[in-house]
Amino acid sequence: MNRHYKLFTLLLISGIAAIDDTESWSSISLETKTPYFSKIKIEQSLRLKNEAQNFKQTFTEVSLYYKFNDYITFNVPYRYAIFEDKVKSRISFGSALKYKKKDLTIRYRTKLENSKELNKEVEKTYRNKISLQFKLNKTYRPFISYEAFNIYDKILQNKDEDRYSLGIVVQVFKKTALKVYYAYKREGLSKKHAEYFGVLGLDYSVEL
Repeated sequence: MNRHYKLFTLLLISGIAAIDDTESWSSISLETKTPYFSKIKIEQSLRLKNEAQNFKQTFTEVSLYYKFNDYITFNVPYRYAIFEDKVKSRISFGSALKYKKKDLTIRYRTKLENSKELNKEVEKTYRNKISLQFKLNKTYRPFISYEAFNIYDKILQNKDEDRYSLGIVVQVFKKTALKVYYAYKREGLSKKHAEYFGVLGLDYSVEL
């Protein structure tokens, strides 16, 4: 396991030297259990660009989760995002598979996104993410993840974006957690000139 973390870290470090910009992503989320769904989650997020100095977007997302069994969960998130020059709404349909062995948890998530901007066609994106999380103790859980984005236009297109992430989840209190991470993302891979970004992320979550 340590060897995999070291290899993943080296890949991230090698990518940092080639980035075009560094962004900052922060969010706060509240989640609670309900009688009809496993849980409902509300998230408010802010993203900055240009070395984390200028506004990029802010969004509010509401997600419904249904736990089918100990391994499979379905979810439907709806997002309303405000950019500098546009507003987008997005609804997604996803599922996640979880496998746990002792202190290691492996998750695989797949999701189809439908994004809509005013006076424009619906954009569809197919996302696949795999993550590994290791529980060091009751407080710290380091993780690594990889996610691929494919444009979906009647047929599944080539990969257009991907993300490599490395971070840690800190259990601050029993129902409060803080996630700190760094992500290396590549955008426009299906185009002639791709762009490369580094992301410093901070997520704060509370269970009600």
